[in-house]
Amino acid sequence: MIGDHELAHTTKLLWIDTVFCDAESDPAVIERYLQRFVLTLATLGKQVIPQDTDLRLTINLSRDKCTLVPRITEAIRRMDPEIRYGSRIHVYDHPAAGYGVPSSAHIDKIKNPNKQPGRREALFSEASSTEQWDEYQAMIRISMDDDDLYFPGHLKQICTVADTLLNSYPGSVCAAGFYRQNLGTVTSHSVTLTTVDFNRVIPGNKFYVIPSDHFQDATAYSPWGIPELIDEDAVDRFGQRGVVLTLARANEPTFVYMRRASNLSRQSKAEYIDATYAERVFATEDDLARYMSSAPVTDPSNTILAALPRKFRLSASRSANGRVSVSTNLKAMFGPDHQMALYLMLGTERLDMRWYSENQDAVFDNIPSGCSVRAFVRHGGEIISRKVVRVFD
Repeated sequence: MIGDHELAHTTKLLWIDTVFCDAESDPAVIERYLQRFVLTLATLGKQVIPQDTDLRLTINLSRDKCTLVPRITEAIRRMDPEIRYGSRIHVYDHPAAGYGVPSSAHIDKIKNPNKQPGRREALFSEASSTEQWDEYQAMIRISMDDDDLYFPGHLKQICTVADTLLNSYPGSVCAAGFYRQNLGTVTSHSVTLTTVDFNRVIPGNKFYVIPSDHFQDATAYSPWGIPELIDEDAVDRFGQRGVVLTLARANEPTFVYMRRASNLSRQSKAEYIDATYAERVFATEDDLARYMSSAPVTDPSNTILAALPRKFRLSASRSANGRVSVSTNLKAMFGPDHQMALYLMLGTERLDMRWYSENQDAVFDNIPSGCSVRAFVRHGGEIISRKVVRVFD
C-alpha cells in the first residue's frame, strides 16, 4: 500500500509525448481531432506537478500539419505556467515513399505508424536529441493519445507511484499502469462520466520509470509498448527483459478514456469493465473539461501494486507475406499434461488446423486477411477451455 509521506522522493524528469493525428490527411477529421486535442491540452494545463519534478511535454506534429501550429501554440499559452514552460511542438517528416502499410492492416497501423515499434523509438530519439538529463535521478516516460482527458492530480499520482517503485526496486527499470479510471461516453445529447475498474490500460494511464543509470537506453522504453493487459503473464514477459511491471489498484481515477462514435477502435468496451463505481452526466465535452479542471487534487492513500491474475492468452498476427503466427501461454496457464488444438478460420470455413499437442505456438503460411483462430485445450481427454481471437493484420 502506498503512503506518500513514507517515501523518499527522487529528482525526476516527467517526459510526456503525444503524436497529433500522425498520418491522418482528411481535413475534416483533423479539424475534429484538433478540437478534442485542445480540450486534452486544457486538462493537462491544470496538472499539479511535485516540487521535485520537472516536466517536458512534446507534441509531435508532422510537417504537413504545420498550419495548425498557431492554434496548438495558443492552447499551450493558456496552460498554467509550470506546464506551459515545459511544453513544445516537435515537427517531424513523413517518409517520402510512405510507410508501406498495406490497406488491409489494422487501422492503428495505418493512421498511427509513428506509434509502432521502430518508428516510435526514432521519433523519441529525434525529439530528445538536444536534451540534457544529468541533473535528474530518474525519468518517467508517458505517451498520451490526442483525445483523452486528465484530472489535475493525474501526473502527481504517477509521480507518487514512481517514487514507490524507485524505493522498492532501486536501480531497476519499472513499468506500471492504473486499474481504476473513467470512461467518457459521448452521445449526440450528453457526455457520461463513469468510474470503473478497467482491465485494459490505455496510453496516458501507463508509464515507465527509468533510473539515471539507464538513461542511455531511455529510447528503448517506449510507453506505447507497455501492454494494455497487465497480468501475471505480462509480468513474466517483462521480467525476462529485466523490467519490473505492475498494476496500481484502488488508485484515484484521474484518467478519462473518451469514447466517441468516431473513435478508431470499436465503441463498446463493456467486456473490459470489472466493476462500476459512479456516474455523472454532462451536457457537453466542454462542460466535462471545465468540471475536471476545477476538481480538487486528492492524494492516493490506498493504492496497491499487483498485476491481474493470469488468464489463457491467445494472440495471432499476420505478416505482409501471409504468414500467421499464433502464440499462447498454454504451459504457464495450465501446466504439464495439457494439449491444445488450433483451427484457422475464414468466417465459418476452416482453412487449416493444428491437432492436439503440447505445442503452445504455431505458424500458418499463405493465409488471407480477415481470419480468426480458435483454440481448444484438453486435459485427460476432456476439453477444459476454448478461446477465439481475430488475426491482427
